[in-house]
Amino acid sequence: MLATRTGLIQRDGDVVGMDGSSPVAFDAAPGNYAIAIRHRNHLGVMTGAGIPLSSVPVAVDFTNPATATFGTNAQKPVGARMAMWCGEVVADGTVRYVGSNNDRDPSSWPSAAARPPAR
Repeated sequence: MLATRTGLIQRDGDVVGMDGSSPVAFDAAPGNYAIAIRHRNHLGVMTGAGIPLSSVPVAVDFTNPATATFGTNAQKPVGARMAMWCGEVVADGTVRYVGSNNDRDPSSWPSAAARPPAR
């Protein structure tokens, strides 16, 4: 890991700077970098190939099924879009896939990724 930044995720899925509007910027030499997103109650997702970064902002659309991600089934298909897998859904401090009070059953509920974008 070369750098981390904190960002805000907006209702439409965009991740922006902490001011709510500017791009998330990194101080790194121009080059190809893997981009990863972590969220407090979702499993992380990372690009499957390096993304060319420079001083010009670039958008990485993890909701687009054509965006290659690292690993098998790295994201959950929701309609025509991709979404991050839910993680610690029931807020009990553990991630459980099966059994009582598991995180899988509530994560089957409709998510923001299933809604069409606002126009």
